[in-house]
Amino acid sequence: MNHRALHLQVCFLVLFVAGGVARAQEPRLPANIRGLSVNYKNGSLLVSFRVEGAFSPPVLEKLASASAVKFVHKIRVVRRRGLFGRTLDQKTVETTARYDNLTRQYALDRAVDGTSVESRTTDSDAEMRRFMTEVHDLPVGDRETLSGEEHILVKVRSEYEDTWLLFLFPWTYHAEGEKAVDIKP
Repeated sequence: MNHRALHLQVCFLVLFVAGGVARAQEPRLPANIRGLSVNYKNGSLLVSFRVEGAFSPPVLEKLASASAVKFVHKIRVVRRRGLFGRTLDQKTVETTARYDNLTRQYALDRAVDGTSVESRTTDSDAEMRRFMTEVHDLPVGDRETLSGEEHILVKVRSEYEDTWLLFLFPWTYHAEGEKAVDIKP
């Protein structure tokens, strides 16, 4: 083996160990989807849930540095027939918070499928956390997309932190939950 190849292997080993040590120093519990509820009213599904454990130290540091923090909540309604399900409808809720160090307020924005639905400011940390992690009565699906369906599955995936795994691979921390629902249209 030549000297250059050995040098390259040592460099990769150092990067691998350094990346592993950096990850090992950040022990944290994964976030969870809690309180997932689905109600069928007036021909539409209303989905509510909250994400617990998403505010890790890196997320809080990013907020404190006045950088925007974005959580992406993806809700899918899936037909539960056979081995593979078919997606009947889906929604994406993006919540964004940015802390202004001068005014000591959070600017909060919420968009559903790319359309802004709510913007406000608050000086309350607790209110900002609720805004970022809770979704209440989001309409998903309608009479047309749910017609003929009786057994469906509602899946929720919340993405709350982007990072690099071993300094090489992009990685998104996320929480997932699902609930089986029987509807009678």
